[in-house]
Order: sequence, then C-alpha cells, then structure tokens
Amino acid sequence: MSRLERADGSGTTGIWKVTAALSLIWKVPRNWPGFRATGGTGGTFDYLVDIGQASLFRDATVSFTLTGLGDIKSDLDFLFGATWITRPDVLWSISGTPGATAAGGDPLRTLYATRPETVVGVQSIPWTRSNSAGQSTATNKLAAVGGGYVQNGATPNSSTANSPVGVFQNTSDVNSYASFQLGGTNTSIGTAYSYFNNGIEGNFGTGTAGTALDLYRVLFAGGANGGSIGNPRKRSPAL
Repeated sequence: MSRLERADGSGTTGIWKVTAALSLIWKVPRNWPGFRATGGTGGTFDYLVDIGQASLFRDATVSFTLTGLGDIKSDLDFLFGATWITRPDVLWSISGTPGATAAGGDPLRTLYATRPETVVGVQSIPWTRSNSAGQSTATNKLAAVGGGYVQNGATPNSSTANSPVGVFQNTSDVNSYASFQLGGTNTSIGTAYSYFNNGIEGNFGTGTAGTALDLYRVLFAGGANGGSIGNPRKRSPAL
C-alpha cells in the first residue's frame, strides 16, 4: 500500500508525501512513476506500475492510502536486489500527461513531472512552462511511454507475479521508460522527454528517507515564457 499525506497541514493545495515505492501509470490522463537502474543488478530493466488517474492526486484534499497495488517491494527486491533501497544507481520519478487532447480535467498537453529536492524537506524549483507548441514534443514522448507500458511493439505486456498492475520492462524495449530519461535514446542530451533539463529523477543513495520528489502539474501558457506551476505533490518512498 502507499500512503499519501499532507505535508503542509493546511489548504487544498500544497505539498504531499507518498510513503511507498511507486512506478509507472497508463490510461490517460495518468501519472507515471518509474524505476530503473543505470548499472549493476537490474541494470537492463525498468519497473512500471499503474497507480491510478492523475485526478486522484491532483484533486485530493486529504491524506489517503493507495490499495490494490500488490507487493511492489517484492518486485523491486527481485529486479534490483534487496539493497536497492541504498543504491545511488537506482533511480525513480513520476511523470504523465493527458496527451494531445484534454482529458480528466486536464487541458491538452498538460505535463506532470517530478523534480528531486536537493535537500529533503526544501521544495525544489518548479518547472517552467511553455506554450502549447513548446510542450507538444514532451507530450508525445510521455504518451509513448504509456504505450510502452501496455505493450512492447505488438506484444502485450503481462503483470508480475507480485502485482496485478506491475510490469517488468527491458530498457531496450520500444518506448521503454529508460529511453526517455537522461542518457536515453528517445530524448535530447541533458533532458528527460526532451523538455526537462537535468532530468526528473531522484536516487536511493542515502536510503528511502533521503530521497524526495516534488510533482508539478505544468499547464501550457499563452506565451513562450509562461510562469511556473507551483503546487507540488511530494513523493518520498519508505517501505
């Protein structure tokens, strides 16, 4: 299970924290957390999990617990080894989009993406938004990752033995999660999804308590240099 907790203690917007390991989502508009390793055990795999629609998190006003995900920790232990919780080369993020059309209360080309906190507990700098055309490439790439969750090419993916919504993916698969992250073949140099400079991932080098991500909803702006969307949702896994 995953616990979503208010971290600011007031209002209907602000910072949120999830205490659990999460992964990828599909069925737009949904957010896509993802796990991967850049080397070592599990270095050629991703782990993806469907955790529900983006509106579940976007519109939440109170803490809640995610259920029905199965035993995600066992999947992570199997794929990356039991020491993944202290490995600096195991990375994670959350991202998503409704796609090229409006859906689920989000306008078209809305982007969801995390940014790691440099100091846990200190909010990261929100992502800067662009106009609709400027966010189209990232939208298409995020949608492609969702397609890769559902199937590899023409071959449907199967859920894992431990989670009815979890999927193991080769990093070499068509539209794999890793291919759109820093150093991947489906993104421009130094970015995730050819949009987010320096990437959207945190790592577990200082343990699950030592990594926190702020999730931002990035609406496209009327001009090329629109303002940032604050209102983060903080994710910090603790299993």
